[in-house]
Amino acid sequence: MRKITLLEIITGIILLTIIIFLIIENVKRTNENTNKSITSLTELQNKLQNINQELSQIRQQIEKANEHFSKTNHQKVTITAYHPPSKGINSDKTPNRTATMKRPIAGYTLAISDELFEMGWLGKRIYIDGWGVGKATDRMKSTVQGKRIDICAPTLKAAKKIGIRANILAVVLN
Repeated sequence: MRKITLLEIITGIILLTIIIFLIIENVKRTNENTNKSITSLTELQNKLQNINQELSQIRQQIEKANEHFSKTNHQKVTITAYHPPSKGINSDKTPNRTATMKRPIAGYTLAISDELFEMGWLGKRIYIDGWGVGKATDRMKSTVQGKRIDICAPTLKAAKKIGIRANILAVVLN
């Protein structure tokens, strides 16, 4: 089942509000032109009941989306980089494989801190604001504190260029 984005939900609410307004205006004009106010009011009540039911469903979808989004699948993190073959920046003794026994891919492989590991981020695709999408297939040393993500860089120079970037939004995509 496709997830509905918050933008789609808000757009739906706005459209429903416009529809309600147009229905009310249409009913007012109908009542002015005819003396069938009782029928028009009944129709309006039925339409408003239908719209209220749709709004209730949208509210439930918003609540589900907010609940899903708030379950630790987004965090402000500190971003750094590493280059496994150089055994320089944040690399370990086994540069040819990650903690999940995958071959590190420059620009895609992510190493995560213990704090993010405990939140279940290992093995997940992660969007990093200002950088893009990668996959958490590696872990940082247990001495690393806080919510941190290490991006696998193609060269030691590229890793140093990334540097340390704090307070960056990271979102788990799956």
